[in-house]
Amino acid sequence: MNEQISFIFRFSAFTSYAFCNAVTAVWTWWFAHSKLLELGDTVFIVLRKRHLMFLHWYHHITVLVYTWFSMSNFSSHGRWFVTCNLAIHAVMYSYYAVRALGIRIPRSISMAVTSSQLLQMILGIFISVSAYGFKRRGVPCSATTANLFASSLMYMSYFLLFLKFFFDAYLAKSLARAKKTDGDQLVKAAMTKFVEKETADVAARLRRIRHAATY
Repeated sequence: MNEQISFIFRFSAFTSYAFCNAVTAVWTWWFAHSKLLELGDTVFIVLRKRHLMFLHWYHHITVLVYTWFSMSNFSSHGRWFVTCNLAIHAVMYSYYAVRALGIRIPRSISMAVTSSQLLQMILGIFISVSAYGFKRRGVPCSATTANLFASSLMYMSYFLLFLKFFFDAYLAKSLARAKKTDGDQLVKAAMTKFVEKETADVAARLRRIRHAATY
């Protein structure tokens, strides 16, 4: 079983799709050109004068450049990237379409979408590093060292940027609210303690005054 899995991985990562499957090659060609269409949502953001995140335009531009670079030498491991990218983007753009319709989406689903993107980056790094390791051991691989280095660097930068986005979007606000709640509770406890102390002091003074008046 392990040998079969190893063979499938090596075949899919090291044998160029351009020479073993014409259908895959055609769809990969269409995928590369679809990256031009994906710039459309960036244009809409600019035209609507909304905030354009660095992650957004950096991701679109570098994917476009890398995809066309890979097409120039028919990088074998690109079929993994194409499959993962199409699967994640199918979910992601469906999510954006639902949001655009004004439908409220649970926070857990938003976090799951971003988490799936992080998982994609981890897989991209794994594929690139694994292919490079096999290539160094002399295993025939239809991917250049320059391409493997570029994909590793690209996916690592995506992982860090998406991780920061995940923290800022989902964790930072929760932590801030938790700190604010803790701070409010501390202030409330301090005020309660102060009021109790002042009440006790006033009560003690009243007792002393009554005692003096009695005598």
